[in-house]
Amino acid sequence: MRTWLRDLWQAALLRTAVFDGLRRRSDAFLQGFIVIVVVALLVGLPGLVADLARGASVTPTMAESAEQESQALESIDRLLNALNGLGVPAEQQAEIRAWAEVAAAVGAHVGVMVSQLPTALPRPIGDILQALGGWLSRPWADGGLPLAAVTLGTWLGYGVWVLLFTRLLGGRGSLQGFFGATALFAAPHILD
Repeated sequence: MRTWLRDLWQAALLRTAVFDGLRRRSDAFLQGFIVIVVVALLVGLPGLVADLARGASVTPTMAESAEQESQALESIDRLLNALNGLGVPAEQQAEIRAWAEVAAAVGAHVGVMVSQLPTALPRPIGDILQALGGWLSRPWADGGLPLAAVTLGTWLGYGVWVLLFTRLLGGRGSLQGFFGATALFAAPHILD
């Protein structure tokens, strides 16, 4: 494990020897895939900590509900200013504001009521499990994360094209070695 972590650190520092060493391994593809998964999970650790902290907070109260409602109404005021600039009549703006006030109040109240419903697990355990599930799935579900499943698919597709063209040009490298060495592209993302 220590050697593996050292190699991961050396890859983050872009040391050529570690890339060459992984390329030569017989299990290069598997090792490369593990590197991508581990780096994706390491990059997601701050999100896990934030989710755990958010889960440890107390359930929302009516005072917090009123604060969220006022924030929603501020957003609605900004929207109405934009509508005013577009020439929407004042009576329609007043109607929109009335509906938005009702929706904000109901939404905030429903949020508090839902948070107070009984759960199958005690709340702290459920919150921890939910945070862990989000942490494990976030790298593969969120398209904005650099190590998302889209990147993994692109990496695999790119490897096939590179192998095709290198073979046409007389190259002798293997697809497994290529994937093993290029999987370390993920290592510098630990520093993100």
